[in-house]
Amino acid sequence: MTGFFMVSGFVLFRLYSKTDFTEQGTSVLFYKNRIFSFYPLYLAVYLLYLVFFNWNTLFENLMLAPIELILLQSFFDSLFPMLHNGGTWFLSCLLFCFIVFPFLQETIKRLRKYLSSIICLLIGGSILFPFIVSGLGLGSIFSSPFMRLVEFSIGMIIAATYGGSSRGNFGIKLFMLALTYIVGVTLLNKISIFTNDYPLYNIISIPIFALSLFWADSCGPCSLDIILKSRFVTLLNKALISFYMAQIFTFPIVNGLSQNFQKHTNWINLGGALAINVLIAFVFYYGIEKPARKYLHSKYITG
Repeated sequence: MTGFFMVSGFVLFRLYSKTDFTEQGTSVLFYKNRIFSFYPLYLAVYLLYLVFFNWNTLFENLMLAPIELILLQSFFDSLFPMLHNGGTWFLSCLLFCFIVFPFLQETIKRLRKYLSSIICLLIGGSILFPFIVSGLGLGSIFSSPFMRLVEFSIGMIIAATYGGSSRGNFGIKLFMLALTYIVGVTLLNKISIFTNDYPLYNIISIPIFALSLFWADSCGPCSLDIILKSRFVTLLNKALISFYMAQIFTFPIVNGLSQNFQKHTNWINLGGALAINVLIAFVFYYGIEKPARKYLHSKYITG
């Protein structure tokens, strides 16, 4: 998820780099586009989960409904055992990032000469803060919207500071990108002392993802922009929410099937889960997300 939020911040900054959010109505248009892109599917998943996997009483459902309907799950992590869609905490964090984005965008534009110092402070803080929280026994901050906002901001600052730099040898930068991933994956595999508290791995994951974005973006003029605008990545990006939301239903289905079949391996479970998830995501994207987004866009933006 660290990489997801950093890339999201990076992509949005590039996408709206020429947009002036101080102009009247610009921020509202941005919010409409973002919310229309995922909320109809989220609402459908929420209702489907109530129908097929509900275990709370009617009173509990009514009490939890405002939190879930306006995507405040990530601010109430103690309620996760009761929430029907605890797996969608990332949408709650993402919405928080979207709300703050116009302000961050304009602030970053005005602080360009200080961005190198700011990104160092953010990376240092995102590495140190989980250790402080863990040391004080305050619980995990894995789903904290503020922690994810920091990761989102790091991606934005990388896009603003190092965007499209083509200085240096392409081969060397490509080698450095590959080396960064190899070293990062190796360290994550070797270090197991933080197994029960994933945010502590920020000491490795934050620098690795930041360096990866930097090296990938500096391989050539707007090289990462070209990759992100390719047809395959564009389609993958559009269907990403559907794919993630599908896993909420995939795991109960796979667990149920596994109990009925004695002869199965982890590879069979993984392959079956991927196939089921892709199928559900296909239905979600083409049956709900895409038509709903098209309708809302035509009615409330272009209409």
